[in-house]
Amino acid sequence: MGDNGTVLTSTDAVHWTKPATPTTSRLRAVAHGTAGIVVVGSSGRILFSSDGNTWQQQTSPVFDDYYDVVWDGTRFVAVSYTQFPQSSHFVTSTDGKNWVDDHTSLNSAYAIAANDTVSVAVKSR
Repeated sequence: MGDNGTVLTSTDAVHWTKPATPTTSRLRAVAHGTAGIVVVGSSGRILFSSDGNTWQQQTSPVFDDYYDVVWDGTRFVAVSYTQFPQSSHFVTSTDGKNWVDDHTSLNSAYAIAANDTVSVAVKSR
């Protein structure tokens, strides 16, 4: 993950390739679920790939900067943050392609972790 839409992939964690992505935005987080792989980043960028090599940009319900994404066993959950007004939003997708705003808003959540039974969000300060 990185600047200029950079995604790196590897089958052995030694040799890495850089597939093309449809964005030049900063990418911040990645999650793998049963449907495929999701990457999120700045300006509401959500990318999806079923194989790690071919990436498609998905329509985001919010255009804030995404900071994290997880697979909770049944769906992807991504957290975005905007500074003005200071708030975070959670968006969800069962397939990595169709995203909905679940209308949950927190003040300053940046990170999320999940398993099959619980999701935990962390905020600054």
